[in-house]
Amino acid sequence: QIKGGRLRGLREGKTSSFLGIRYAEAERFGAPKSVQPWTGIKNAQVWGPVCPSPEQSNVSSDELVFPHRYFIANEHCQYLNVWTQNLAPAVKKRVMVWMHGGGFTNGASMESYAYDGRSLSEFGDVVVVSVNHRLNILGTLDLSAYGAQHANSRYTGTADLLASLQWVHDNIESFGGDPGNVMIFGQSGGGGKVVRMMHMPAAKGLFHKVSAQSGGNNAYRETDPAASIKAQQTIAAHTLKNLNLTGDQIDKLKAVPYTALIAAGAAALQSAAKE
Repeated sequence: QIKGGRLRGLREGKTSSFLGIRYAEAERFGAPKSVQPWTGIKNAQVWGPVCPSPEQSNVSSDELVFPHRYFIANEHCQYLNVWTQNLAPAVKKRVMVWMHGGGFTNGASMESYAYDGRSLSEFGDVVVVSVNHRLNILGTLDLSAYGAQHANSRYTGTADLLASLQWVHDNIESFGGDPGNVMIFGQSGGGGKVVRMMHMPAAKGLFHKVSAQSGGNNAYRETDPAASIKAQQTIAAHTLKNLNLTGDQIDKLKAVPYTALIAAGAAALQSAAKE
């Protein structure tokens, strides 16, 4: 039983897993909102959909040592997974929340076999959580030049991560976890996401330990925020132009098929860099 309703997970040996739990809902470019309560029992035995990624036409050079798993993609990708050794709220086990890599453009909570939290949960006797969230143009497009209602559009992917930590705070006791002892950790792009959480006032109190593993985002001290926002707004303007849309047609932008949207954004990255 969690805040929104009841879930059915899977017991394998000592480990209980709950996969594909919806932690938030959101419209394209919109802020995440709490999931509406439900009646009955929701299945939590299979992975939830992952965020769509840019089209890939080549096999990754590291496929031998890092085999990738690809899954059903959907823009509505706010899903997380939980592994635990004890479901009793009173045990208050330590909690570890994994933020996957992929450079803020691709990746997923189930992309690598190593991302399966069962072994870590058993080895460390901890509650493990992994998270999907919006990436690439879905999670970072800056539409702030087109009205106050879009002021935070470049942070939608980050806002998803924040919403997942709020969900952990509100629900993890039901999985035997301690909301007062949460560690966030991530590698590569996930390390950058961890660093980003450290700089979010709204995330204060939602985690207590951090591990940024070979992460990025280390140049933020030298970054001029105003120049960065201007550059991001330029990319958005080029994206709209590539789709034959104007700034007062953001609602139409929300209905553009993802493949056309990501192609327009990729072209905008190239053309905006030349200005």
